[in-house]
Amino acid sequence: MDNYYNEELLSEISQSELIRFQQFIETYPLKNISWNNKVIPYCLCGNGNRTILTFAGGWGGPELLYNTVLYFEKKCKILIVDVSFFDNPEDLKKAVNQILRIERITQVMPFGQSFSGVIAQIYLIKNLERVSKIILANTFALKNTKSKGWVLFIIHIFPFALMKSMLISKLNKGVDFEKSVPSNVLERIRFSRSMMVQYIKLKLTKRMIMNILKNIIISLKLYKLPIQEFESWNGRTLLISSEDELYYSDTQLFQKNFPNTELFLLPTGYKHFSPAVHNEIFYKKILSFIGSEQ
Repeated sequence: MDNYYNEELLSEISQSELIRFQQFIETYPLKNISWNNKVIPYCLCGNGNRTILTFAGGWGGPELLYNTVLYFEKKCKILIVDVSFFDNPEDLKKAVNQILRIERITQVMPFGQSFSGVIAQIYLIKNLERVSKIILANTFALKNTKSKGWVLFIIHIFPFALMKSMLISKLNKGVDFEKSVPSNVLERIRFSRSMMVQYIKLKLTKRMIMNILKNIIISLKLYKLPIQEFESWNGRTLLISSEDELYYSDTQLFQKNFPNTELFLLPTGYKHFSPAVHNEIFYKKILSFIGSEQ
């Protein structure tokens, strides 16, 4: 892994989480492929016949998913691809599938939270033959929306140093929860947010942000529910949300348009952070969903 993180700072937040993070780093080295004049980072973790495909980029690299990997590593493989180097869904599809060929993986189960949930939807639409199940958590549906091209323009002209400063300030403020949170969970959340801060300071570029937003904006133009291709897909969908989650209103769209959708609701009081707070419930439900794979 790229050593952008400051272990001394991380240890001040949580020594126990740092030990777990170091375990991940030592066990799963970052890999790269050269594709279309780009170097694409990815990480293949875990063991088993089944493979969860998930995506990094934005506020952190593959290492930000260390906690997910450590939970699932003895139960299945986890392939994490950094998507911050792609600015269109076709390139993303081709590069991910090249990684699958290199690693000799034929079938995957895409898993995405928040913005990576949109990337997971994009991958599913373009690769129905490779996917039997998809897991979407706290994410929004591909639907008719007003053009978001102006967002790219604003980001393009906005001073990047100021943008990074604003992001870091927001992350450093912490999170206010309506309900109490166990101390070990708070430690893990603070640890992850500290990793994000260090990533933004030392790794994040304006091009990476532009690429991810372009990918999503292009996809929102190209793909809108209902997706005609889903009529021939016999897969299953696990949708995870909570009633106070930002994108909860989209759950009806998912249930109406995604085949064989199961909705699982986490407790309220934590909004977008509900999967992080209810980590064990969250992961156990995913494991139960993928565990019925024959």
